Amino acid sequence: MYYASEKLRTRVYRHLQKWFSLDGGADLARDLEALDWELLSRAMRECFGTGGCWKLPDEYGPAPFLPAIPENQRQRELYEKAASIGELIIASGETAVFTVAGGQGTRLGFSGPKGTLGIASLSGKSLFALFADKIKWARKHYSASIPWIIMCSPLNLEETMGFFRTHGFFEMDPETVHFIVQGVMPVADLQGNLLLSEKGRLALAPDGHGGSIRALNRSGLAEMLSDDGVKIISYFQVDNPLIEPLDPLFIGLHHLRESQMSSRTVRKRSAREKTGVFAIHENRLMIIEYSDLPEERAASTDSEGEIIFCAASPAIHLISLDFLMDFHEGGVVLPFHKAVRKTEFLHDSGIVISPEYPNAVKFETFVFDAIPLAANSILLEVQREEQFSPVKNLHGEDTLDSARRDMVCRDIRWLKRAGINVRNNHILEIDRGYYGSWKDLLERAEEIQQFLDKLPEGCGCEIGETLKAHEK
Repeated sequence: MYYASEKLRTRVYRHLQKWFSLDGGADLARDLEALDWELLSRAMRECFGTGGCWKLPDEYGPAPFLPAIPENQRQRELYEKAASIGELIIASGETAVFTVAGGQGTRLGFSGPKGTLGIASLSGKSLFALFADKIKWARKHYSASIPWIIMCSPLNLEETMGFFRTHGFFEMDPETVHFIVQGVMPVADLQGNLLLSEKGRLALAPDGHGGSIRALNRSGLAEMLSDDGVKIISYFQVDNPLIEPLDPLFIGLHHLRESQMSSRTVRKRSAREKTGVFAIHENRLMIIEYSDLPEERAASTDSEGEIIFCAASPAIHLISLDFLMDFHEGGVVLPFHKAVRKTEFLHDSGIVISPEYPNAVKFETFVFDAIPLAANSILLEVQREEQFSPVKNLHGEDTLDSARRDMVCRDIRWLKRAGINVRNNHILEIDRGYYGSWKDLLERAEEIQQFLDKLPEGCGCEIGETLKAHEK
C-alpha cells in the first residue's frame, strides 16, 4: 500500500473515480482538493503502515507526582511561594483559558453541544455558564484581561456561538471570547480506502483533542495571544464542571519549574477505571491509554496494597504558549492514533449504510502526546472531589447525577470551612461569579448561617450576590 502523498492522491482518485461522473461529482472533487495530502499521507502511514502505529514502550514505570496536600515543611513553603507567584502571573495578564468543547451531548440523551447542557442543581446553569462565572470572578479579582478560547467542532460551532449570543456572552466582553474550529480528517475503511458520507461528500471526522494545538496555531490566535503578553494556556475539557480554570498553585509551580507542559492527576478509583494513566519512559512523562496498559500492570499493587499505576489523567494541563507555537514553526505533528468506529457510509450501490459493527478508521491525535516532547514537565495531584467530576455517561459512573452531587458536596465543604453549619438535606449552590474560594464566604458567614437556619427541611439555597431559597 502506498502512502507517499502523490501516490496516495493517485490511489484515492482511482478508488473514487466512479463518483466523479455522478451527481455531486464536482463537490467531491472540491473536497479532495481541499485535503492536506501530506498530513493524510502521514496519518495513513502511522495507522496502516508496517510499524507505523503507536506502540507501548518496552520499559516504563509509574509517574511520580507532587501531592495535593504538602507532606512536609519544605513542600508547604514551596506551595505557598508557588501560589503567590501564580496569583501575580494571573494578575499580569499572562494566562488564557482554553476549553475543548467539540463534543455533543448525545450519550447523555441531549441533542446539543455538551457545553450547553444545564447542569447546576438549582440555577440550571450550563457548563459554559459555570466556566464563565469562574473566569469573570478571576478577571475582577485580579483586575486582569483573561482571554477565553473555546474549540468547537465544525458540527457544533454555529450552535455554540448562538448559545453565547442568546445568553449575552454571560456578561463578558465578546471581544475576550474566541471561538476556533477543530480540524477534521477523512474517514477510511478498514483497508485504508476513503469513505463517502453521501454522494459528493467525503466522510469526515474531528482530528481528536490533539488537534487543539494545530487549531490554535492555524487560526492565528496563538500569535495574537503572544502579542498580547499571554504566556500560559490553561487547558481543560468541557465535560468537567468542577474545574478550576485558573489555579494559582498549579500556575506557580509550572512557572517555577520552567515547565513547557504541566498536568494535573487524580488517583484512580480502581484498577479498572477507564482513564489514561501517567507513566515515565526514558525520564519523560507520558500518558498511557487504559486500553494500552496491560491488565496485569494496571492491577499491580505495592506492599501496602495500593495501585502502582494510580496517577489518572483528568485532562487538565498548562501549556506554555512558546512551546505550543514551536509545533507550528518547527512543523511538529502529533502522532495519529487509529480509532476503529461504526460510521455511516455510502455503499457502491449508492445507498447510505448504517453498519452494525465497527467498519471505519478515524485518524485522531491526542494532546497528551505533546507531554513527552515538553521540557521539565510537572505532575500535580488534585483531590478528585475538588476538581474532577466529568459528565460522560447516562448511566453508571461519571453521570449528570454524580456531577451534580459532587458539585453540591463541594459547595457544602466550602461553607463548612467558612464555619457555616449545613444540614445534610439542604441542596446548596454557590455562585462562582461572586465567590472564588471558601475564604470569600467568611465576611457573609453570619448572614448565610441565619438564612440557612430558617430554611425549611429539604429546601435549597443559591448563594450569590443575594440569598435565594428554592422550595422542595
